[in-house]
Amino acid sequence: MTKYVYRKSDATVKHKPGMDITVYGSLGELSPDVVYEDVEKGHSSEWYSDTATQTWYIIEGRGTFVLDGERFDVNAGDLVSVPPKVKKYYLGKMKMVLITSPTFNPDDEHQVRLIDEEEV
Repeated sequence: MTKYVYRKSDATVKHKPGMDITVYGSLGELSPDVVYEDVEKGHSSEWYSDTATQTWYIIEGRGTFVLDGERFDVNAGDLVSVPPKVKKYYLGKMKMVLITSPTFNPDDEHQVRLIDEEEV
């Protein structure tokens, strides 16, 4: 049976430093992947993806995305779309929806470095 509706109550919640994420569907079930992020401080590491475009819609709050070293201030209502191979991290208190296409593959992402507290 084809699944059309993905409920928050059925999603997987993961806790990471400074943020909680809610993953809808299982790996590869949704294409693209859809993730809700509730960020208190930001993403604790800089990373890039070999093949995925990652797009964030900021629902609430404000922050800064750092993309290949360039800083971009963002607010609720903004959309940030990052193509493959761009190094990225973000800071701030935000609620966001992340869409990853193609679907998330852990072998496709590479951590560049951890973010120092001074950068936050």
